[in-house]
Amino acid sequence: MSNTFREYVKKIGSGVHTGKDLTREEAADAMKLMLLGEATPAQIGAFLIVHRIKRPTPEELAGMLDTYAELGPKLEVDNLSFNYPVTVLGTPYDGRARIAPVTVLTAIILATVGVPVVLHGGERMPTKYGVPLVTLWQGLGVDF
Repeated sequence: MSNTFREYVKKIGSGVHTGKDLTREEAADAMKLMLLGEATPAQIGAFLIVHRIKRPTPEELAGMLDTYAELGPKLEVDNLSFNYPVTVLGTPYDGRARIAPVTVLTAIILATVGVPVVLHGGERMPTKYGVPLVTLWQGLGVDF
């Protein structure tokens, strides 16, 4: 059990009016504690729930991405070199109704300017709009 991680859960999950945002550094540290297994599964679950309810800030997400870029797996592709990090896009699983479905358009724009893109999703798991990404790509003539 991590006492530091427990403090992060308390900070973001103490209520609508008293909960506070994490700094970029705190969010990076929280992600590190999760990835290294220093936080317990119960602590991680509590953190993810309260963080989802609170709604993450751009600074928190940036801090988490900082740690994932440091500790996460690296994409290795034979005979290819990239000038940019690979951008990974996923379908909007967040349940929010007011987010534009820009995943496909964003992937096309990034690929057009030479930024490698990896998409995740599934044929059997449609987005909140009811159309799986694979169906959208097939509609654009991309054959999987």
